[in-house]
Amino acid sequence: MMTIHTAVNIPYTALLGTISSSSIERTGISSIEFLFAFAAGLVVKATLPFMTESLGNGDLRLGYQLTFVIYGVIATALFWTTFVLTHQRVTPPPAQKTRLLRDFGDLFTNGSWLVLRPQGPIEDDGEPEFP
Repeated sequence: MMTIHTAVNIPYTALLGTISSSSIERTGISSIEFLFAFAAGLVVKATLPFMTESLGNGDLRLGYQLTFVIYGVIATALFWTTFVLTHQRVTPPPAQKTRLLRDFGDLFTNGSWLVLRPQGPIEDDGEPEFP
């Protein structure tokens, strides 16, 4: 689920700059996004035990499987709804050209990215993800 959330969240967050030219509106949109993400976590936490017991009829393994199938269907519907309803409203000027190599150059000169990049392959337990 986290992988799918990341696949949806990265483009959606990248679109914030093109959804509105107002930084106040972008901050509001981002706040609402995180509000709903945390609310979804609370809903799962509150409903998981009840749904697992109810759907499994005593079989926890079956209960968990059916519960997460339902969560998956709901999440997929919400992700597609977000995809369909999110539109780019701020368009770049026609003369603006994007060059991939220049963009990578900008990335490698971005101080914040350079500080955070080494953290990428490290898991929560502090061990490197890649040997």
